[in-house]
Amino acid sequence: MLRPFLDVFWDEKVWLPPNTTWADVAPGPDKAVAYTNHWHVLYPIPMALVYTAIRFTMENYVFAPFGRSLGVKEGRSKKVPNNPKLETAYRADPESKKQYLLRDKIRNSDIRYRTKVTDALLFSQELKWKWAGHAARYTDDRWTSRLLKWRGPYGARSIIGLAKQLDMTERQVERWWRLRRSQDKPSKLVKFCENMWKSAFLTYNFLCGVYILWDKEWLWDIDHCYIGHPHQGYTNGMWWYYMVTSAFYWSLLLSQFWDVRRKDFWQNFVHHLATISLISFSWVLNAHRVGTLVILSHDPAEIFLEVKIEFYSITKLG
Repeated sequence: MLRPFLDVFWDEKVWLPPNTTWADVAPGPDKAVAYTNHWHVLYPIPMALVYTAIRFTMENYVFAPFGRSLGVKEGRSKKVPNNPKLETAYRADPESKKQYLLRDKIRNSDIRYRTKVTDALLFSQELKWKWAGHAARYTDDRWTSRLLKWRGPYGARSIIGLAKQLDMTERQVERWWRLRRSQDKPSKLVKFCENMWKSAFLTYNFLCGVYILWDKEWLWDIDHCYIGHPHQGYTNGMWWYYMVTSAFYWSLLLSQFWDVRRKDFWQNFVHHLATISLISFSWVLNAHRVGTLVILSHDPAEIFLEVKIEFYSITKLG
């Protein structure tokens, strides 16, 4: 069923130079050079699980103690009392997971629009004018509690409604909710460990790439990336460079779902998918010379970005 689609997608006229077929670049003992094997793009997936285990060990036993020695605060919030009904209401509220920080530089009007929360000042002014109108029209003290009912930013259920159901004061419900939200916020030390892992690996990978490609002619003259393509062989060092890099981005793609959820979650998700696709396609097409140069030039930018975030955690948040 998929064969016609695959034949069209992998058309030799699209992916290969003229007068070249997939059989010409297939690996085999009778070939003059070592051609890439397209099945090798699956190897990084189990390797990503190994990376996850290594990362867990490094973050807990190396990076976390290092961060504490630099003064990065762990910032564990006070645990809220167990209350099943409040917990159910909290988990049912989609807005409870949103975190808006001062450094995000989001306008109050934008936050109110996203969370559907009424501005307190405008709300109080509206109540004042409502009271003035009622006071002008009625003389029999028809002042009701509905004029003072406050619907807080915690989803469909109001603070007053929850307080009545649980026989608690509004203040107690608001305090529980605030502490519960603070529990979901990751500590500065967790963020620091994540960035340390990324920067440490990228630095190591960059140095290995320089070592592997130092004596390769296309590192110094990019014309050699295209001379003789696609009949270009690869070395064991290049194979490991490709597999290790691809496994790292596979691990980031998988761990993103339990890491600190940042506001650019989906942008990073697409970025990791695009990176894995580019690495895989360049390997399948035997364009590994170009691929190694792209990886080598991509890593330093990521290193400086992660180091900047670590420095910010120490100087601003620690």
